[in-house]
Amino acid sequence: MTADPDATEKLAAKELIDHVERMSGAKLNIVTVDPKMLDAFLERTAMDGKAAVVLGRAALPKLEKALAAKGTVPGTFVLKATKDHVLIAGLGEGTHFGVCELLE
Repeated sequence: MTADPDATEKLAAKELIDHVERMSGAKLNIVTVDPKMLDAFLERTAMDGKAAVVLGRAALPKLEKALAAKGTVPGTFVLKATKDHVLIAGLGEGTHFGVCELLE
């Protein structure tokens, strides 16, 4: 998440953290990421053996083209999962909808 998360990004992060903890007991940490530093962050977490979940505007450098291809309808989102990370970004409430999709 970026250093200045909007309301939807905050809600998405809260939902993800709460549900993962209820399901597994694992407590996820919130880390802010400058979108310009996303590649370095993903590389560092992979090297540390951790799987990062990047939400909202922080994930846009990797998802911007895919999101633009889906159009401009509020609520649209892109969710990309690899063995090393999960990226979720959307328009309007889209980031929250993407987290809900991941949790389902």
